[in-house]
Amino acid sequence: MKRIKRDYKVRNFHQAKWDEPIIFELSNKGERGILVPKVEKEIADAIGDGVSKIPESMKRETLPNLPEINQKGY
Repeated sequence: MKRIKRDYKVRNFHQAKWDEPIIFELSNKGERGILVPKVEKEIADAIGDGVSKIPESMKRETLPNLPEINQKGY
């Protein structure tokens, strides 16, 4: 069987380039994508607030540094 010469199809490696901003670059302080509604009274009475049930050793000392962005993107 005759071997096919494929030398001309092999290209040198080049790294991918991304021209889109990362989510932290799109972040605007105070912007919200979703506003979570308050808990209904019946549920709060039955369960209480979930935060008080978390042990102190598991609570964060500082807020996480999450991006603040709306649902439209930018």
